[in-house]
Amino acid sequence: EDEILVTVGAQHALSIIGTLFAEDPRPIAFENPGYQEARHMFHLYNNQIAPVPVDIGGFDPDRLPAEFKLAYITPGCQFPTMVVMPDDRRVRVIEKARAANALVIEDDYEIGLVGHVKLKPALKSLDEDGTVIYVGSLSKTLSPSIRMGFIVADRDIIKSAKTVRSLTVRHPPSIVQETTAMFLAHGYHDAHIKNLREIYSQRWHIMQEGIKKHLPMFSPGDATGGTSFWLTGPENFDAEVFAKRLQQRGVLIEPGHIFYNGGVTKNSFRIGFPSVAGNKINTGLHHISDEAKSYLETL
Repeated sequence: EDEILVTVGAQHALSIIGTLFAEDPRPIAFENPGYQEARHMFHLYNNQIAPVPVDIGGFDPDRLPAEFKLAYITPGCQFPTMVVMPDDRRVRVIEKARAANALVIEDDYEIGLVGHVKLKPALKSLDEDGTVIYVGSLSKTLSPSIRMGFIVADRDIIKSAKTVRSLTVRHPPSIVQETTAMFLAHGYHDAHIKNLREIYSQRWHIMQEGIKKHLPMFSPGDATGGTSFWLTGPENFDAEVFAKRLQQRGVLIEPGHIFYNGGVTKNSFRIGFPSVAGNKINTGLHHISDEAKSYLETL
């Protein structure tokens, strides 16, 4: 229990970490593209960001800066590209952090929700000396509204994090913690996860085949799992403009520039499927296809 801290969601956990390390002048190595809300959170506490390019293996440890204090990564399912970090990189990122007297933040936001993918153990499971700070939440598996997250880290970090937490929210609501604990203890969460994995796996395969059929003008990347797809269009394709056009059809996508440090790359976008029934996925993809053909004719 000295190595776990309950937080009001994962964003709160990242806020605590950003506060703890704000006085260290070294930058935070950050996936590029990466989770923009985490990047904004770290900036809020005057942490400098050192973007590290993402490729088919996710975060590349060999491209880490010479000096950094933290490396923020999503190895289980890189956000937003959805690629999985291979084993050799998992080992190297810990070694690189250790050599730099730095730490790794592992944000396990998906916690393995797609059933057809063989899950890799968390990066934290390879950690022998407290180099990895693990951040998780129940937002995707239960509901974002319960605001239940957690940090798993070295006990000295948890002790400091607990102090920071007490200055902001004191502690997460006891009734939420107790209800969640009971839900977990009785095995309901495990059963719920199993059901979600089956549903999301079916939808993932429908999405994959639908993208091949309806959206051949976009590259689907190298993802093998996750609850969204990362698509890339021609170089002159502007996903922000495309998103506005799609919104008029009632279809929502996330333009890719928001995930990049500096927002310079504009031809990619993210499309999720958890809230879309399997029998409606192809209808949505058909709308995207029609709008894409119309928009591409104007370029």
